[in-house]
Amino acid sequence: MAKKETTKSDSKARTASAAVFFNENKSIAGFGNPLRAVFTSIRELVENALDASEKRNIIPNIKMRLRRLSTDEVSSLMDIDKSRLKNKRLDFLQLSCKDNGV
Repeated sequence: MAKKETTKSDSKARTASAAVFFNENKSIAGFGNPLRAVFTSIRELVENALDASEKRNIIPNIKMRLRRLSTDEVSSLMDIDKSRLKNKRLDFLQLSCKDNGV
């Protein structure tokens, strides 16, 4: 059997990081659309918190906060003049999680 010659694209595919792969294939990671991305993020944070509290053998205490950022907050974060965002519908969310796990 003839040995297959390694092409440049083959070696590039093997060396791509997981982050690059999932960025290019968002639906595989559960980030195919905004609603699914929020659901996946919350689920992952809760699962991680539950695993961490189980490792300490304690009852989990999980606090989660999800909120929509205001136009002022978005313009400040993106360093853009607020007037440029006035007529644009921007949905930026802030998700935070605090737990008592390890």
